[in-house]
Amino acid sequence: MNRGRQKGTLIYYVFDLSSLDGKDLRELPLAKRKVRLERLLKNRSRLLYVDHVEGAGLAMFAGALGAKAGGCGSQRRQKPLPRRPPLRNRQTPHYRPLLKRQL
Repeated sequence: MNRGRQKGTLIYYVFDLSSLDGKDLRELPLAKRKVRLERLLKNRSRLLYVDHVEGAGLAMFAGALGAKAGGCGSQRRQKPLPRRPPLRNRQTPHYRPLLKRQL
């Protein structure tokens, strides 16, 4: 969508790393991928690392909605990403999207 010239600073929040330097990291557990991601994003002012949140799913979802996000996702910390991504907004045994329109 082209909104014409706008002012501001884009900040990108990054929560997962599925590949790095041509290597597929999806087989690694989320916790290990996040360690690599955090190292990669260190000292990057416009790329912000999003830490894993445990046990506060509803609060996280409420915060995402309060920030006008469409939702957020949850994934088991010790599980790999599926080799093939799930169909749009579908859950798997280890991943569950939480979407505003589901309310």
